[in-house]
Amino acid sequence: MKNLKIKYSAIATDLLSGEEINFTRGSLRQVIKASSAIPGIFPLVRLDNYFLIDGSASESVPAGRAREIGADRVLGVDVTRCIKTIDQPQNVFEILYRAEDITSFHLSVLRLREADLVIRPQVRHLTWADFDMTREIITAGEKAAKENLAEIKKLVNRNSYLLEIEHYIKKLKGDV
Repeated sequence: MKNLKIKYSAIATDLLSGEEINFTRGSLRQVIKASSAIPGIFPLVRLDNYFLIDGSASESVPAGRAREIGADRVLGVDVTRCIKTIDQPQNVFEILYRAEDITSFHLSVLRLREADLVIRPQVRHLTWADFDMTREIITAGEKAAKENLAEIKKLVNRNSYLLEIEHYIKKLKGDV
């Protein structure tokens, strides 16, 4: 990862300790495998003394982590699943999946506050497992970016010092 032109960070979660592991160096291939090892879908990754799974188990929106590696502007993309439903879970797997959706939703709401700007593609009706909807997901992301292009350009052109002050004020107010 040291050969990359832009600093890179990937979050994984140690299954044993529950610790969030923020990788900023090492084998890019290994780090990406670890940070996307969805329990029950993809095998966990053994790295050093860790048993690593997907980073979303401990960090759903790593805006704060982006700042830690030097980002002075953070654009968040909210792809949280809608948690309002009228269907009652029918078995233990649906109950567990539902509980995970609720936890992820509330963690994401908190973490998105750390971003300077948040765009929201219209994908709340989809899940991470909707692999057959790739084209729809990409199109929704492109549309959201185009609709927010003026705000994105403002963020890019904002004075770094002013952004730092705004972020500090957010922290004082408890918004972050």
